[in-house]
Amino acid sequence: MKQEPPPEIGITDKGTHLEARLWATDSLASIKDQLSSISRICIEMKHTLLLLDMTEVQGTFSTVDRYELGVLGGRFSSHLKRVSVLARAGLIDPQQLGIRVARNRGLTSDIF
Repeated sequence: MKQEPPPEIGITDKGTHLEARLWATDSLASIKDQLSSISRICIEMKHTLLLLDMTEVQGTFSTVDRYELGVLGGRFSSHLKRVSVLARAGLIDPQQLGIRVARNRGLTSDIF
């Protein structure tokens, strides 16, 4: 049975890639839940390229939070070739810890 995305996640199948927009939140738990749902949908739809729009995500995240998001992102590497992340400048860590953690786990990713 095809899994429908939760209502807070916007999913658009562009044919060559999947675009996913996270719901506005400042909750790390909610972000993790949304990312897990997106991962399952990518597997189901057999997409290997993802554009992840996180511009609605608010809040400040600690180093540990960023590490955890990187670990979760690294789990995408088993079924995605590339993930590009669009985020507000205030959300992007200048050290790019989360991106480095995900890359160390095999995910090809960029954030802009």
